[in-house]
Amino acid sequence: MNRRAKRENKICVLSMDHVLIEDIQHRIKDDPRLASVNVVVPQAANEAITPQDVLQITKETISARVIILDVRSFTLPRLQEYYNRVSGYNRWDFNRSCYTMVIGDGAPEFPAADVGVDSFRKAFAQFRTDYSPAAFYFDPFVHFKRNERMELYSQNTEECFEKIPAGMGKAFKEPVSSLSKVRSYFRASTPNVRGSSGVKHARQEKLKRVMARMIRDEFPSQKTDLLAAMSKDGCPVDGETLRLNFYPFFFEEWIYNLMVKARA
Repeated sequence: MNRRAKRENKICVLSMDHVLIEDIQHRIKDDPRLASVNVVVPQAANEAITPQDVLQITKETISARVIILDVRSFTLPRLQEYYNRVSGYNRWDFNRSCYTMVIGDGAPEFPAADVGVDSFRKAFAQFRTDYSPAAFYFDPFVHFKRNERMELYSQNTEECFEKIPAGMGKAFKEPVSSLSKVRSYFRASTPNVRGSSGVKHARQEKLKRVMARMIRDEFPSQKTDLLAAMSKDGCPVDGETLRLNFYPFFFEEWIYNLMVKARA
């Protein structure tokens, strides 16, 4: 039986983070090249998405062409068991008729000058073994340092998803109240600006400036590497085939290209 015939024009997003899920959904929906794609996400029985809600869509991945996994340090331990099932269901097809993409944070010690982007090497090796990802996206908006993580993880789960790391918060000229508002602003998908390529481009350029300011203030010794991570090709990590990409730069482009490759 041709297993490729089972694959549909579908993307599955596995995460407990409603803010990230919403951003991914809108970015895919607002890209004309991806207008016909069906995006499957966990449906929360209550207000918050639970691991059990994520479990309910693991079987959906069998017919998806792209699978997106939230592998940050806060959610991965809660979802590891279900991600293992996804790998078991799809491993034969990985990088043939379906592709995985992982979105995560960095090690808490990143960006120590003596380690830098090499701090991702161990995680990359593990992700390659477990999920065979085509791309890794580092999301600075979910990267918290060790002292921040200790405080954050003791709070309500849903509140955690709205928090902004101190380093990112300082990159804005004015205080920002919630991450969902920040993501909505930069993807420019609100009704009054939706469809305006000029606004989207301007917001994208503004996000680049915000990121560059954050890199300058928080990661000065890693400036060259991390600026490269905002390109489509990403930043190389010694000894690794995976590269470091910054979410959400060229995210839709990656999704589109993987969907095309999965159909080939």
